[in-house]
Amino acid sequence: MSEPGLIEVLGPGGRLAEASEGYEDRPQQRRMADAVARALARGHHLTVEAGTGTGKTLAYLLPAVLSGRRIVVSTATKALQDQVFEKDLPLLAEVLGRPISAARLKGRGNYVCLTRKARFDAQPTFERREEGATYDAIDAWVKTTESGDKAELHAVPETHSAWSQICSTSDSCTGQKCEAWELCFVTREREKAAQAQVVVVNHHLFFADLSLKSSSAGQLGGAEVIPPYEAVIFDEAHALEDVATTFFGVSFSSRQCTDLARDAGRVAAAQPELASALGEAAARLERRAKAFFACLPGEEGRGALEPRTVEDCLEERDALREALKLLAAVASEAREDEEVQSLGRRAREGESALFLVTTLDDPTLVYWMDRRARSTVLQASPIDVAPVLQEILLRQVDVCTFTSATLATNGGLGFFQNRIGLVEEGEERFEQESLILDSPFDYERQAALYVPTGLPEPNRPGFVEAVAEEALQLIELTGGRAFVLCTSRRNMFAIHDLIAGRFDAPLYLQGQAPKQALLERFQEAPSVLVATQSFWEGVDVPGDALSLVIIDKLPFASPGDPIVAARMRALEEAGKSAFGHYQLPQAALALKQGFGRLIRTRRDRGIVAICDERLATRRYRGHFLRTLPPAPRFRDRDALALWWAEAREQLDSRAGASPVG
Repeated sequence: MSEPGLIEVLGPGGRLAEASEGYEDRPQQRRMADAVARALARGHHLTVEAGTGTGKTLAYLLPAVLSGRRIVVSTATKALQDQVFEKDLPLLAEVLGRPISAARLKGRGNYVCLTRKARFDAQPTFERREEGATYDAIDAWVKTTESGDKAELHAVPETHSAWSQICSTSDSCTGQKCEAWELCFVTREREKAAQAQVVVVNHHLFFADLSLKSSSAGQLGGAEVIPPYEAVIFDEAHALEDVATTFFGVSFSSRQCTDLARDAGRVAAAQPELASALGEAAARLERRAKAFFACLPGEEGRGALEPRTVEDCLEERDALREALKLLAAVASEAREDEEVQSLGRRAREGESALFLVTTLDDPTLVYWMDRRARSTVLQASPIDVAPVLQEILLRQVDVCTFTSATLATNGGLGFFQNRIGLVEEGEERFEQESLILDSPFDYERQAALYVPTGLPEPNRPGFVEAVAEEALQLIELTGGRAFVLCTSRRNMFAIHDLIAGRFDAPLYLQGQAPKQALLERFQEAPSVLVATQSFWEGVDVPGDALSLVIIDKLPFASPGDPIVAARMRALEEAGKSAFGHYQLPQAALALKQGFGRLIRTRRDRGIVAICDERLATRRYRGHFLRTLPPAPRFRDRDALALWWAEAREQLDSRAGASPVG
């Protein structure tokens, strides 16, 4: 029997309709599948904005599988990666009536390393006393797991300090010389991927692999993580620029020094012949690293790395470089010991990275520092990733498909395509196709956009207090069932504190529990969740559980962020408006992401409240409004209440169906 065509699977009365309870016909899904099939057959790039509810996952998976080509599917989050592999591919296999050759790959840090765990067990160290008890759960899991993937550890906090000491790392891996090589979880998963037609990864792993392949080591030695492929499909492609920025730069961190010193000390303790020299080098590295990072100024958060900052810490920096060189020299003496040689490589690479991120002499890079409670990172990142992506991705891979529910701003895809290098100065640089598919949802009936009157502008005194009061009124109107999405952690904490104890529904705050646990609690009963960036995208709460999304203000990227500031400066120097070419379209797409949390099925009804007067008064308001779904707009709360009452009457008692794909 021959393979079915796209229409046989996705069409009305087709195989997908027969296999899926609550199936809804989606013409947009078929149009996207046709476009993906054309791109794979003809060998050109494709950009598709597929509105929420289109069923875009199956729209790209089906033609990818039917093409027979080796395909990489890359997602923005590990949660979506797991969904594609565990839910969507099995559904497609059922629909096609045959198995699909597929594998899932994650970064090394997601898998336990049996060798590192054995060393840790011999000398366990925990950052917090209570972690010792929960480590028993990790120990028991390692004895039974088949994948070694920490995603299976539901009962263990993601922040457990032991994980960083027992997970696989490229720094510590000795390859086939490792005594646990045949049992290695990373090796097993890569072997599966090498045989698969479809490999599902996440953006971080994809760009880590691309960066490795394009490096001198990768080009000379053929190093790779993801096996060769003919095409790549980027789901949630709106996140690509930020992820690529991270991987096409250089970084050096205090955690890097701490881990290296700890590992060197552990090796020294286990090898008496190295104990003196290696132990002394490890101790010196730890001291010099503490002195250097203590010298760097600044509070927690991201900030530019200024020449003055480096100059004030030159003595401490050079002392740290010498400590790294010493460790590398000591390690080089043990030529037959691969584990010690690995320490030497890490020390040499660290010394080189430290020099590069503190030289500040490349005008194409932005140099910045990110201080956190437990680690400080120095980073040199590309100001513009488009030239890099053109050279090592768009010119090297025949078919790149970029899709998301939020790629178009102000009615077009030009902003996204410019940022990633598909288009330059308004001209297409590659053979490509573009497509914007509206959502099948009826936003004019299902959603309302509310911009309250009388609130101060975000930079005025009393703004946060006014947002909190408005939120209380809206929460009373909908009986809870609300996300309050904030553009900063400061606003998140402030609004949470201002509304706490002033309504009957449960109140949750991002960070109180793991993300998935908070979502489960939120859906158990009418609730209110106050959150920031983590809940702006990739969160799916269909049905009545979420009826109200409150956004504190327009999500303009802070010009104080070093990367944002560098990109704005580069645009201004090129004679362009940084606001019009970067800040405005970026903010419009971010707002569209927040709006997208509300309507997830054709049965959903709800309100998006944006507590920013600028959306109604500034000249650029049209750019935002043309980017958002076409919902009716309200400025009067009483009129909004009437709309909400009518919307609630239209809901019947039947459960809504979640979108397929």
